[in-house]
Amino acid sequence: MSRNFLVRTLLLALLFSVASCNDSSNDSDINQIVGYWYNTTDNNITSVRIDEAGTGDATFYTYSNTWTVRKKSLLYTIANDYLIMKMDGEDAISGNITITGKTLSFVNADDIYLFTRYNGDEAKIKTLQADIEKNYTNNNGGEGCEEDNNSTDNSGEENGGGDDNSGEVDEALPDNIVAEESFWQSEEDVLAVTAHTYIKLIEFTVKQLNLETIRITGKDLYGLPKIIRATSQEVEDCWQAAYSAINMCNLIIKYASDDYVSYINEARALRCFAYYNIAHLWGKAPYITEPTDSDATPSYTILDKEQIFDNILNEIDGIGELREINDIYSNYYIDNETLQTIKGEINLSRGDHNAALSLFTSGEPTFSLSLVGGTFEDYQAIFGNAIPLYTAQLTTLLKKEALGETEEALQLWQHQENATYGYWAMLKRTGKAQQVTGCKEHEILMPIPESEIRYNTNLTQNPGY
Repeated sequence: MSRNFLVRTLLLALLFSVASCNDSSNDSDINQIVGYWYNTTDNNITSVRIDEAGTGDATFYTYSNTWTVRKKSLLYTIANDYLIMKMDGEDAISGNITITGKTLSFVNADDIYLFTRYNGDEAKIKTLQADIEKNYTNNNGGEGCEEDNNSTDNSGEENGGGDDNSGEVDEALPDNIVAEESFWQSEEDVLAVTAHTYIKLIEFTVKQLNLETIRITGKDLYGLPKIIRATSQEVEDCWQAAYSAINMCNLIIKYASDDYVSYINEARALRCFAYYNIAHLWGKAPYITEPTDSDATPSYTILDKEQIFDNILNEIDGIGELREINDIYSNYYIDNETLQTIKGEINLSRGDHNAALSLFTSGEPTFSLSLVGGTFEDYQAIFGNAIPLYTAQLTTLLKKEALGETEEALQLWQHQENATYGYWAMLKRTGKAQQVTGCKEHEILMPIPESEIRYNTNLTQNPGY
């Protein structure tokens, strides 16, 4: 990936968020994005100014004994969360981002890059320039030298980084940043990837609930008639979203510094959540615990549902302290009570109701996925501001199931929306799926995507498809 392409993509990613907020009526969200952002490399600084009118500019500073400065205006437009942006003298391009606090992270496949918010004060740029000049002199023995092949091109464009005071990476960010240990040393870095992991889990959960709604009602979340086949796009999308979320978890587990063990534990917990739902949807599946962050093919085995459950139980027992979040958003992060409830659900699936009931009464989970502040307007129209997952209401229903009050639990479930998380799993556990939905026996499991069968010859299709 060229440095020229990288910065264009980063700028686009930044503008994507602005445009998404411009479509929203929430002025506070817009105000959080509009303003000034910067990134740095060894010898380069990029400053970006964003306004509310779909315009802005980018200033590129490049150092090689002296500073050169270039400035370009930019325009953007957005439709259906897809941004087209054109910077003066450049081709139109597109992209996607996540913003956490004052850090903007751009994730494309397995690559992550950062911009940092600042107040637009020229003094900040001067400070960054002074640091770059000092490092440049030290690295070249106090003497100037010509730019090497790794320096910026004549356009003055570069990839992301930062300074020590703001917590971002203080050196040039490589193209494949997630595989670089230097990226993972600051809490801001790890937090940015964690935030993006939750976004990936939202995508998986929505696509999971879409598949389950089709199986229960014959219609998708938008009310359109659908039939689930191995070639269905809905099946492919759900599978890909599931493993995309797992890959983000694996990246954190592998690369985050031991200083941030609570984030590593959180990633392990989220991975358990994802695999629990994969096991319910497909039965058998690849069990991957290494990130796909390089050209190497990750090693994994294909496990059946019970083997996946065993791994989840062992994983949960080994998870230590999670992040402590003491604010109004704490319900939007996985908690220990949720992990205990997942263990209880596995025990229910295995017929051990006493063990399940003990776990359900050990604490009350509060875990939902927030749809506020991102580009989830379509999902908000269906679910509101959050997707409830492990709540007091779910715990009550699970307790009734554990106590053998299946019919009463079923009646209470049927007063919920069809897209309620946990309903399809309950129908399967209690043997009521065919009776309630009219599905065939083999349809209790979803088909594995046909494209995945072709790609992975070790996978076999679930019976009946």
